[in-house]
Amino acid sequence: MAGRVFISCGQAFPNEKQLASKVKSWFKSKGYSPYVAIEAQGINDVNSGIINELKNSDFYVFINLKREIARDRDNKPIYGYSLYANQELAIAYFLKFPNAIFFQHSDLSREGISQYLLSNATLFDNDRELLKKIKEAVKNKNWKPTYTRHLISTNPKWSREIPKHTDHVNNSYYNCKVLQICIKNKRDDIASFNTVARLDHIECNGRKKISPDRTLLKPTDQPYFKQVILPKDYCKFDLLLIQRGDPKNLYLLSMLDSNPRSPIIRREGTYNLYYSVVAEGFPLLNFVVNIIHIGDFDNIKISLK
Repeated sequence: MAGRVFISCGQAFPNEKQLASKVKSWFKSKGYSPYVAIEAQGINDVNSGIINELKNSDFYVFINLKREIARDRDNKPIYGYSLYANQELAIAYFLKFPNAIFFQHSDLSREGISQYLLSNATLFDNDRELLKKIKEAVKNKNWKPTYTRHLISTNPKWSREIPKHTDHVNNSYYNCKVLQICIKNKRDDIASFNTVARLDHIECNGRKKISPDRTLLKPTDQPYFKQVILPKDYCKFDLLLIQRGDPKNLYLLSMLDSNPRSPIIRREGTYNLYYSVVAEGFPLLNFVVNIIHIGDFDNIKISLK
């Protein structure tokens, strides 16, 4: 998946839109997935659009363009900037983007929060100079389109058949196998501490319901329910268990202390299982596993949606 770049830039005038389009095109040509925010018309636009896009982005670029907002007594232009772009800057600061890059037109003064957030902003005089400096900054910051500041879920697959598995409250399962998924931390600067996972919802035949077991899932081959994923490393979580002698029932290997454990799926069908992963300092990870369950231990199809 290409790294998502949030480009915060004024969009009120044709020249601003043209420049933003050029910046977006350059990032796209380098393998990134760029997004340019249009100016929000209300709080609902901010909540549903801008904040969600910022949360889901991996990189942040701020461009403070000058706008003529008035004339002084000598008929000289007075310049201002996009308030919307500066609001995005404040949200991005709260979300703690690593290696964000900031640019400001040299005719603009730093006011309000921007005098602190843009203290190290790169100044530019015209569009051509800005594009050149963006390319230089991306190179100097060592940005890569394969980078993500999010945890990612990959490669769900069944384990080999296990003669006997016993959980933490002595429930035993015989001739079973476990559906496992890999959770990767592709960042090279921080570890994901206290990484935990759970099943949130189960969907079948278009009907979605809350999981009957919302306790933490077990990391694969680990005695604890919280994990630390070091930079550029991964861990696995156990998502489901199935037994050869009882193939219709699917179980969670979770923190729940019930004995015996009740299955979360009891009949054949096509299911979407909605999981979430939380870790300190990382955005929430949600993923969906599709399961085609025909009651056959050796033929249960799974895929990430």
